[in-house]
Amino acid sequence: MLDSDSIKLLKEVNAGCKTATESIEQVLPYVKNGDLNRLIKDYSSRHNIIGLECHRLLNENGESEKDPSTANKLFMSLTTDVKLLLDSGNDKCAELMADGCAMGIKSVAKYKNKYAKADGQVIGLANRLISTEQEFFNSLLPHL
Repeated sequence: MLDSDSIKLLKEVNAGCKTATESIEQVLPYVKNGDLNRLIKDYSSRHNIIGLECHRLLNENGESEKDPSTANKLFMSLTTDVKLLLDSGNDKCAELMADGCAMGIKSVAKYKNKYAKADGQVIGLANRLISTEQEFFNSLLPHL
């Protein structure tokens, strides 16, 4: 069984994966560039894989997932919709994804530091998500 810090960090990593995939789903319909579309879908898949691993570990420990707050989801959705209504170019889509990566990196790093005594496997998942977000960010730069 995982300890309290491990469960808390695991829930945050899982919520980060959910937030990322929800943001990606919201932006994808606006992406017209095939290369950018494939890139975003690839990283959505990577986030899903990490999220599934989080889900498995939470289930094994009798814990439920943490969903991003409704208020946070609504704010994110409205902000993204407004930005894309004003400018739905591929560069704006890449910019929104890059901004999301930066937020995700900061958030997961903060929780990783807060729950520093978490199990190594859970810290490994947090590191994987941070690395995925960093790679995604760097891959988006040519599309800005």
